[in-house]
Amino acid sequence: MFRDKMNELSSSVDCFDKISARAFPEKNPDFSESGFTVCDLENITGNSKKPKFLKWTAGLVACAVCAFVLPQTRIVSNLIAGLGSSSNKAYSKLIEEINTETSQNTYRIYDLPLDDYIKYDRLVTPLYACPFEDCGKDNINVRVFVRTYNDIPTNQIYAVEYAGEYTNSNFIAVADTKAKFTADDLENLDEIYTPFDDTAVKNAIMTNFRPAITAESFMTDLNDNKVSVASFDYGNIFKSDDETIYYSPVQIIYYGDKIDDQPETYYYDINNLPTASGTWKNTLCFDGFSSMPEESQSLFVRVPLFDVKEVSSDSSVNAMSCGYVKNVLFDEDKTSGIDFYSLSLQSYGEKNISTFAVPYDNEILKSIRMYFSQAGIIFSSDSDASLILKSENAQTTNVIPDDSDNYYNLLSDEETEDILEMLSEQEETEIKTEFFAETEYTEEQQRQKLIQAEQQLKQNNKKK
Repeated sequence: MFRDKMNELSSSVDCFDKISARAFPEKNPDFSESGFTVCDLENITGNSKKPKFLKWTAGLVACAVCAFVLPQTRIVSNLIAGLGSSSNKAYSKLIEEINTETSQNTYRIYDLPLDDYIKYDRLVTPLYACPFEDCGKDNINVRVFVRTYNDIPTNQIYAVEYAGEYTNSNFIAVADTKAKFTADDLENLDEIYTPFDDTAVKNAIMTNFRPAITAESFMTDLNDNKVSVASFDYGNIFKSDDETIYYSPVQIIYYGDKIDDQPETYYYDINNLPTASGTWKNTLCFDGFSSMPEESQSLFVRVPLFDVKEVSSDSSVNAMSCGYVKNVLFDEDKTSGIDFYSLSLQSYGEKNISTFAVPYDNEILKSIRMYFSQAGIIFSSDSDASLILKSENAQTTNVIPDDSDNYYNLLSDEETEDILEMLSEQEETEIKTEFFAETEYTEEQQRQKLIQAEQQLKQNNKKK
């Protein structure tokens, strides 16, 4: 085709005939007077001197053909289509799957800005990081689809990044997890549920945090830094890579490094983490290539909070001063944006005990626990001392007195009694040791000392 087009060009312009005639004349002119016989394109050395414009002309003609002639044919389009067909087919197939799945099965749907999803991904999809990178443009959103069974989330999740309105033409990238549930998979799941056990969460809080014994009621980490501490439950139905289906009651603790402002970093850990979580199967851009970010920009950093071997008696004593509020605020009509909660003590004005972002899903939000030191209420001279919980986005407030159903001690009454008994035994031993150490007493003196020790124990218990 290229040769035919060149011939057609040459015949229409007649340039090759002129070039040939000038380069190779039929008769050489006679320069016999000078003693040499040369053609007009030869120099006196007798070497051939080909004109540079011949090369330039041929190059320009070839470029013209490639630029204006070949694109009009199917050659280039077929070549491009062949190079990207497999990846584009995967992208289109995934969109088709999302549209079919979400129309035929039950899903929880979240819409939120891409920026929020990148920063607070563990509050949107707790077991999965955001699969999209920051494109640096405004009005970019993400729609997340979480498949449910009996209103319990599964690990079949889809995510769509889009610009402006949610239409196929505005899609930028799509992602899906590995798990895919069939109708048969979800038929016999009534017997797989496992109740939540609070023991791991209590032990992790008792080991990693301390309630401040001050009127401000804040919590500290082991380095005495003021922190905002919270936890929530995340019950999920999981399908593993080997097609095993099971229910996992996941628990998550997270804390921020600020109290009065929104934390700049969150540290978190997950208890009972399923093996079939954390990895997206596909993350495809509209051009068919991967959209998975090379580096996470999430505010959440995982640290080992649940790695508790043994809880010491000191931790148990500290836990007696630690309480939490639960099931207090959630907005059924909330449709977008990450909400922020602040907790403060009424007796001490507007000074916050903690401030942090909370889970995006309302069902998960119902399980949120916000931890604080009970010292502020104990030390307060105000008989009506109460906690105040505020929702920044929803602009709602709830006052929680210490006799409220939403007010809890970290330890149960039975656990508290056991610790008090243990402390009393320790204290009695210490007092007896103090009275009798390295001293010989008569029988009457010992009896009198025991009476004094018992009286001192009674006084100490009254103070408690």
